[in-house]
Amino acid sequence: MSSELITAAPLCRNLPSPPGIALRIIALAQDPDADLGRAAELIALDPALSARVLRLSNSALFASRRRSENLQQAINKLGLHPTLQLALGFSLLTDLRGGNPPHAEHEQIWRRSLIAAMACRALGEALGVNKPDELLLAGLIQDIGALLLMQHHSARYLPITHQAGGDNQRLLTLERSELGADHAAIGAELARQWDLPAYLVDAIANSETAPQGAADPIQQCVHASGLLADIWLDNTPEQAHQYAQLTLADSLGLDSDALAAVIARTSELLPEAASAFDTTLCTPEYIHDLLEQAREVSQLRELLAAQEAEVLRERSDTLERHAIELSSMANRDALTGAINRGHFEQALGAAFDLANLQQRPLAVAFIDLDDFKKINDRHGHLVGDDVLKAVARHLKDSVRSVDTVARFGGEEFVIIFPDTPLAGARAIIERVLSGLSTQPATHIAGQALHVTFSAGIACHLPDQPFASAHALLDAADRALYQCKDQGRNRVGIHQWPGAIATAG
Repeated sequence: MSSELITAAPLCRNLPSPPGIALRIIALAQDPDADLGRAAELIALDPALSARVLRLSNSALFASRRRSENLQQAINKLGLHPTLQLALGFSLLTDLRGGNPPHAEHEQIWRRSLIAAMACRALGEALGVNKPDELLLAGLIQDIGALLLMQHHSARYLPITHQAGGDNQRLLTLERSELGADHAAIGAELARQWDLPAYLVDAIANSETAPQGAADPIQQCVHASGLLADIWLDNTPEQAHQYAQLTLADSLGLDSDALAAVIARTSELLPEAASAFDTTLCTPEYIHDLLEQAREVSQLRELLAAQEAEVLRERSDTLERHAIELSSMANRDALTGAINRGHFEQALGAAFDLANLQQRPLAVAFIDLDDFKKINDRHGHLVGDDVLKAVARHLKDSVRSVDTVARFGGEEFVIIFPDTPLAGARAIIERVLSGLSTQPATHIAGQALHVTFSAGIACHLPDQPFASAHALLDAADRALYQCKDQGRNRVGIHQWPGAIATAG
């Protein structure tokens, strides 16, 4: 035990045992013969845990067009390893979440855990750390020591949190002074006694310490995720943002644009996280730095009026452009730059209403890359990411300026064709498909990698209307589904009253 923990020995002497279900999850995760069936049987023993796993599998965090109707389907969709990682995090944190109702400070720690988990995943995506499940779990339980202190030593810990006043750096200083160890050291000791995997023990232990040298990428992401979470929760968010910017530029090489992209991606994940974990994340606007920059623009304009300085005018214009770019990022998929699913649903609803108002056609194409899983399995997820970016770029370059290209989830894309009949949309998609199949999506060791897709198209017409935008999208989805049943590299057409025509 470290000197810190020797000083804090009274706090660590009677650490709680992990929940029984968590012990069994840990054992199953370490069992080389574990399978999906045993995982489903174990998780089903806890109804609340089962409900959360099912809800999470249907969230945008694990986007898919097919909903899970039961626990077995949810585990099949998520996979064995991700399911066990998520279930372990659910089980451990729920046991330490606190009474009903919990202290406001307790909920603040809980919110920080959730925001940090989403930030950790977003950082992994930005830095190419292809361990999304480990990152999510490590980010989620990094503050388990603070939850423990609040749950089992609240009489001593509450005054410390009050004195810290929401400043995490001050909280760490007070913990070390008053308790002999900070919550990171105590949390790591708890994880060690619970026999959690070594990477989790190390991630918790180093969550509040800036990585030195060639640190483990999970530890780097976990430490950075806590700094990003403080942007939402600190009483002085602008200072938290500046501190995160300086620290992450030095430790991870993230410039202001890369950091803005990570913050935007984190914000995109937060609503689903709040729903999955049954909590309310009282966050400011997810790009709060945009508001700070807007305030700076206003101040600069006042100086312009007084000083008529050209350098200030240029600075103001630059900040305004950057603010517009950050605002646009809210609607875009972080990997491909295509419109994201949330904004797509809004755009489709607006296009559907306009088509009804003007009595004009509206076509939608649902696209699914052929054999994309084989690419990931054979070449790795980074190559898969390159393919997704290349396909998105090809789609955007090949359609008209009035069309909208969106990433629906995974390897699925959707295109909205306003004021376009079925034949017109089909001609565009077939041209796009032909062009994609002849151009390599990427190269591996000098060898070209070609991909194809299958697509389903449906059209909303004045004399053949759909009841809603969702019904139109569902028809395109069904056309795609039946098309893929007939083969790959083809286009399926939804035809009234329901026949499907395909073009190979």
